[in-house]
Amino acid sequence: MDQHPIQWTAPSPIWHALTSAVDDSRATFNRPTILRFATDSFMDDFTAMLDVDPMRLREFIARPETWRGPISAVNPTPAAPPFARALQRKRLAAARKQAGGGTAVAEPPTTTAADQVPVLKLYQPAHQRYYLVTASLVCQLPGLPDRAIQTTNHERVTYVIRRLIPKVEGKRPTADAATADEYAYVTDASGTGWRRVPAQAVRAISPGEHQLPLFMGTYAADDGMRRRILAGLIPVGRRETYLHAAPLSDPADALATGPVKAVPAPQDARLTLLRTQVTEPWRQLNARRASSEATFSKSRVPISPYPIPSNAERDSARKAVRQQIQTVSWYVLLDLGKFLETYVPKVWAAFNGTGAVETAAEEALANAIAFTTYTLNGVPLSMDDALVAVRQSESQLEKVTTQYVEGSTSWPSTRFSLAPVKSSEELDGLSPSAPPSPVERLSGVNPDTLETLVAAALPKTTTAGMPEPPLATRPVLAGGDPGWFVMRCIYERPMCGPLHPIVVSDPSEVFQFAAFFDSDAPARPIRIGLPIDVSPAGLRKFDKNTVFMMSDMLCGYVNRFKGWTLGDLVLYVLPWPFHQELPSSSSGEPCADGPNPIGIMCSLSIPIITLCALILLMIIVALLDIIFKWLPWFIVCFPIPGFKGKDNS
Repeated sequence: MDQHPIQWTAPSPIWHALTSAVDDSRATFNRPTILRFATDSFMDDFTAMLDVDPMRLREFIARPETWRGPISAVNPTPAAPPFARALQRKRLAAARKQAGGGTAVAEPPTTTAADQVPVLKLYQPAHQRYYLVTASLVCQLPGLPDRAIQTTNHERVTYVIRRLIPKVEGKRPTADAATADEYAYVTDASGTGWRRVPAQAVRAISPGEHQLPLFMGTYAADDGMRRRILAGLIPVGRRETYLHAAPLSDPADALATGPVKAVPAPQDARLTLLRTQVTEPWRQLNARRASSEATFSKSRVPISPYPIPSNAERDSARKAVRQQIQTVSWYVLLDLGKFLETYVPKVWAAFNGTGAVETAAEEALANAIAFTTYTLNGVPLSMDDALVAVRQSESQLEKVTTQYVEGSTSWPSTRFSLAPVKSSEELDGLSPSAPPSPVERLSGVNPDTLETLVAAALPKTTTAGMPEPPLATRPVLAGGDPGWFVMRCIYERPMCGPLHPIVVSDPSEVFQFAAFFDSDAPARPIRIGLPIDVSPAGLRKFDKNTVFMMSDMLCGYVNRFKGWTLGDLVLYVLPWPFHQELPSSSSGEPCADGPNPIGIMCSLSIPIITLCALILLMIIVALLDIIFKWLPWFIVCFPIPGFKGKDNS
C-alpha cells in the first residue's frame, strides 16, 4: 500500500488562483467547493468546460444570490470536437496569459460581521438551479499529485451532508465546533434522522451515515498535465426530508463527550389516534353547538333594521344543527367503541358483559363512561350502553347513503348527542306556553377528561399493534431553525487496515437549502397558454377529452347544490342577523334511474376549464384583496400590441 499521506483539496490547480483571488479565508486546499449552474444542460456544460477550458470553472462558484440580485449570467463553453480540444486549450491559455492571468471573479462582501454576510442558499431544480460539490484527492507530496482510486480494492469516494445546530439559539453558525454542533444523517435500528457527531469524531463516518456518490472527471491543465476532479450532485430537492427528519439519541460510546443526550419520547400514537378520531371531533361539535346557539338566540340585540328571527326560523335552524351533531356523534361513538375494543380490551369487555376490568385506571375509565348520561325528553341513556348499541349498528352506519332526518329509519334508533343543543325557551330564559322543543342533556365525562383517563388506562404493551403516528406529531431536530448545512468529502480504503484510516475533508462553506416557495428564489420561466379565440365558434373546437367519474351518492350531492348561488354561500357564512341556511332541493339522495342507482361520467374540456379557473381565481383574489391587500403583489399585466383573438381581416 502507498505510505504517502493523502488529503482532500479544492480542485487543483484550477482553484489555487481562485481561492487566493476570491477570499483569503478560503485559501485552504481542504475545503470542497460548490459550483452553481443555471441551465438544465448543466452536466453537458460541466464536461464541455473540463474538455476545452477548465479554468473557467472558477466563474461557477456558488455565491449568495436572489432573484432581485442574481449572479451575472455565465455563458458555458461550447463543446469542441476531440481533435481540436488541445489547440483550443492552448489558445485560451495564451489569451489568458496575455490578458494578465485569468478571468475576473466577483468579490464577496467585505463586511466581517457574520450575521450581516448574505446567506448562501442552494435553490431547487424547479428554480432552474443545479449545484455540484467538487474537490480533488491528492497525496501530500510536492506538487500535490492526484491520488488514483483503486476500485478493485473497494476504495471509494463519497460525500456526506451534515447539519449544524448553533450553540446559541438564533445565532448564525460557522463550520466550527465552538459555534455549532455537527449532526450526521443516519439510519439504524432506532430509525432515520439526525445524530450528534462528537467534536473529536467529525473526521470519521458515523455508523449508518448516508453517503452520496462522487463521480470523477479529468481535464488538462495549462501546463499539459492531466488532472482529476471529483464532483457530486447536491440533492437540494430533498430539503424537506433533511429539515424535518427526527432527532436520534447520542451514541453512548467512548467518543461521546459529556452526558448522553436522550431524545424526548414521542407521544403515544394510540393517544394521537384517540385525539384524531374522538376527542377533537367532539370538541368541534361543542364549538358548533355554541356557535349555533349564539346564532339563533333571541336574547341577542338585533341590528336595525334587521328584525329578530321568528320562532319558526329559529326552530328550523336548531333542528338542522341537532341533526348534524347527532350524525357526527354516532360515528364518534363508533370510533370510540372500536378504539376501546382494540387498545383497552378489558374496559370494552366490561361494557359488553364478557369480562371485567383489572386495574384501578381501567376501573376509573369504565366508571366515568358508565356514569356519563344523555337525557332526551326525560329518558336517560348511559354512554356505555350507547357505545355497545352503536358498535352493533356499525354495518347500518356504514351502509347509509342519505342525510339524517329526525324520524328516519335508515339510521340507528339509539340517540346519543355529544353536544346537546338548548331549546329556544331555554336560550330565552322563558317558560314555554306551548309544548316545549325536545329537551336534551349530557352530564359526565368531557373530551379533556376522557383523554386523561384513557392515557392512564392504556396498557404498556398491545397485541393489536401501534398505529402509525401522523406527520404533525413526529419530532424534528430544531423546529424553528432555518437549517444550516455543510458537506464533507470522504475517501475510504477498507482493504488497507487500521493503519490507513478514512480520509475526511474539511467542511464546505455553510449553506441553506431553499424551500420550493422561497421568496428569494429565482423563478424558472413558465408560460401557460390559455385559449386565444374565446368566441363560441372558437371554444366549440376544443375536444372534451377529460372525464370525471361520479358515483350515485356523489351525483346526489351535486344535484343538491345545483341551485346554490354565490349569494347563498356568502349569507351562509355570515353571522346573525345576515346568516341564512343553504337552500336544499333534496336531502342528498343518490341519483337513480328507476329502481337502479346510476352514476355520472362528465366529459370536460381542459383548455376551457383553465380559462374558467383563471377567471374564478381573479374574482376570489379581488374579493380577498379587501382584507389582505395582496393584489399588487399577485399579478402584473403588460400590453401586447396586435395580439388578437380572432383575425377579422
